[in-house]
Amino acid sequence: MNYDFEVVTIHKAENYGAALQAYALKTYLCALGYTTGIYDAKQIPAEANRSLRSKLISFTVSAFGLLNKKRFAEKNAKFRKFADNNFDINRSHNAKAYIAGSDQIWNPIVFNPDYYLEFAPDSAVKASYAASIGISELPDSLSEKYRSCLSKFDFLSVRETSAKAALQKFLPEKDIRVDLDPSFLLTKQQWEKLARNGENTINGDYILLYILHIPENINLLCKWLKKELNAKLVLIDTSGYLSLKIKHDIAIKNAGPEDFLALMKDAKAVITTSFHGTAFSVLFEKEFYSVINPAFPSRVQNIMSYLEIKPVSNTQNNFVRNSIDFQQIREKLEQGRKNSEQYFKSIMESCVKRNEQ
Repeated sequence: MNYDFEVVTIHKAENYGAALQAYALKTYLCALGYTTGIYDAKQIPAEANRSLRSKLISFTVSAFGLLNKKRFAEKNAKFRKFADNNFDINRSHNAKAYIAGSDQIWNPIVFNPDYYLEFAPDSAVKASYAASIGISELPDSLSEKYRSCLSKFDFLSVRETSAKAALQKFLPEKDIRVDLDPSFLLTKQQWEKLARNGENTINGDYILLYILHIPENINLLCKWLKKELNAKLVLIDTSGYLSLKIKHDIAIKNAGPEDFLALMKDAKAVITTSFHGTAFSVLFEKEFYSVINPAFPSRVQNIMSYLEIKPVSNTQNNFVRNSIDFQQIREKLEQGRKNSEQYFKSIMESCVKRNEQ
């Protein structure tokens, strides 16, 4: 099949954010009337951290993986089924345009040529959408590498303002725009419809905990909010390790992407350290508390600043209930969707002009 768009993104990771942002971008483009597939980019794992602490954590996670083998196998099967049902994965080199993004495809920790569209034919338009570099600044030592790869792009779009500033230093002649993460391109109603396919067996009020790094104040925050809301603490634990460190009442270890959405949709409140945990808390219009990871602050800070919501610092020990104007946020997101629609329209217009030459 000759697609209008081929999305080149992280689609095989058993990670809720990666899977759902890939689904969102493909679904959004199809809804605009464009034939869209997801290119089967090769996967290059990150180099292992060799510190003693990291080795101990890795050993612990592996041990808990064996103890929870059945649950984790169920989760992995759900991710594979979700991809098979929704992604139309292929290796077509005949698309009109290739879109790199979103998620941390340009993180310097791992260089994957596919995410820089090095495989794409010269006849195709090359663009990115809401791509992330995962960090606030890039070292000058990488300037030539990034310049060489990204100067070949016809259109450049990133997810964070800090990513724009970092790349603009190396590419001053390029117009780099900042766009919504693909998860925001779909509405609350669209995500709620997909969430109906998920399983949620939690009875009564609960606070959902979706934690990717462990802040030093996490248990203090959980204890405070549990008392405020008189609700259970439900922890999504895909490693088995988090259950050792974070106080909770129920741990979910086999949730697939649609289960994650169902858990989000029905939660009374959310505590998260994740960008996509933050994004889906916003989309489902939850009371939520997003704790900044000091090692990678820009990911969450950028979207919180855009939406004018105050995050929680990882050392904070006094907390105040959030009051969020979701009407204002809905208006901002709708404007962002319109901007993105125009962007994709411009890319397709460029494809038409190229074919006419």
